[in-house]
Amino acid sequence: ALMASLPHLAPLLALAAAFCFGAGWHLIRRGLDHLDSQRGSAISITTTTLCFALMAPLWFEAQDWRNPGLFAFAAAGLVHPVLSRYLGYEANRRVGPTLSMTFDSTSPLFAAALSIGLLGESLSPGIGVGTLLTVGGVMFLYWTPVAPAAVMQAAVLLALGAALFRAVGMVGGKLGLVLLPNPLMAAFVTFAVSMLLALAACRFRRRALLRPLCTRAGSWWFVGSGLMSALASVCLYLALLSGDALVVIPIVSATPLFTLMVGVLLGLEVLTRRIALSVVVAVAGVGLVSLS
Repeated sequence: ALMASLPHLAPLLALAAAFCFGAGWHLIRRGLDHLDSQRGSAISITTTTLCFALMAPLWFEAQDWRNPGLFAFAAAGLVHPVLSRYLGYEANRRVGPTLSMTFDSTSPLFAAALSIGLLGESLSPGIGVGTLLTVGGVMFLYWTPVAPAAVMQAAVLLALGAALFRAVGMVGGKLGLVLLPNPLMAAFVTFAVSMLLALAACRFRRRALLRPLCTRAGSWWFVGSGLMSALASVCLYLALLSGDALVVIPIVSATPLFTLMVGVLLGLEVLTRRIALSVVVAVAGVGLVSLS
């Protein structure tokens, strides 16, 4: 109740989520050098789910399991993070972070349509312009004008699919929070459903998870990404509880900027004029959305 009455916290929590998601991408990139995207995403999702299970004393309420909002969280878990994360990892592996991040940044556009249609939220001019600036800044940062047709096709199918499923999952989470304002439970149920699907897929394809963790040290990068995802998800669901999806999701979509900024701080990326301009445009968009 306290969080729902403090909507001005939503942009700050969304920024914290974007930072944690962005930093976690460096762990994912390291992990993909040692393990395939399907098992990597399964390990990451399982780690996040176990984190929320350990936090059960903070969120467990027996009566909440009879609330219809539970079905919204479970439905969201059918597509996000299990499908969105797998497609995102696969896009990163096949076409690299440049193209995958470009198309993945379109998630707020899908989220805006879903938020207006399903949640009845209103799109103000400030939020609309801010969303376009944020998306435009990220796309300008990663866009490359020269790419083979086959590569572009893979980027569209994989990265756009990841963006769509992420938007569906976040909007579904917001819908569930309207009925059941328990953000930690929302995160647990969503990730638990995704975990079961991810483990079932690995089982079906006879891909072991414990063996790589015991024999490939690089697989533990995905455990680290799962821990970062747990922290990011706490911030995300608290933000969705306290603010509109139209405000939260565009800010969270600035994740690639934080990925780049962390890379610059770690010496993995070089700051250029293009990067600086992209950051300025995207930050202006985030600021406009927050103020609106």
